[in-house]
Amino acid sequence: MKCIVLVGPVHIYLKYLDNESEPLDLGHKSSSPTLNPPFSKSIPIHPYLPLFELRFAAPTQFVTGLRREVMVKHNNVIPNGHFKKHWQNYVKTWFNQPARKTRRRNARQAKAVKVFPRPAGRLRPQVHGQTLKYNMKLREGRGFSLEELKAAGIPKKPTIGIAVDHRRRNRSLEGLQANVQRLKTFKAKLVIFPRRARKTKAGDSTPE
Repeated sequence: MKCIVLVGPVHIYLKYLDNESEPLDLGHKSSSPTLNPPFSKSIPIHPYLPLFELRFAAPTQFVTGLRREVMVKHNNVIPNGHFKKHWQNYVKTWFNQPARKTRRRNARQAKAVKVFPRPAGRLRPQVHGQTLKYNMKLREGRGFSLEELKAAGIPKKPTIGIAVDHRRRNRSLEGLQANVQRLKTFKAKLVIFPRRARKTKAGDSTPE
């Protein structure tokens, strides 16, 4: 059976489609307003549907179903999936990673042969790793601190292949002494050729 349902501030009116008379008053005392065609809505309704099911609708709103709309429970994420992006066209592969690793290794070896007898890279300090997992292991740091350079008798801006990190601080005496000894050993084995064979400067190695 089909009918027209109008929910107003006070009344609920039903108008059967087979009867073109005035809307049916459901026991209320006030007069029933006329139902204008632009505001008519036809819905299926069961003959034994309790009328209190329709009283939850908001005033001046038409009921479009047998149950009212209920907000979802909990603080869930609003479904907002975007699945029409053709993600296969934007996938970045990394199949050349093993080849790049081999190429970098060969480049390092070629550079070491080219600059021999000079070292391939700059001298760096030994430091402990961060966090509880790695703090017992030693690794190469970014550069020597200014305090370590001063203790080893090397200027702040060395040009003999020593990396410097002016932000680093020495937290322990053992680390300071280890890096100072590292610098002194490097300095003792260092051979500096003069820029000009006829004119030598202080710090250049002797011909012997």
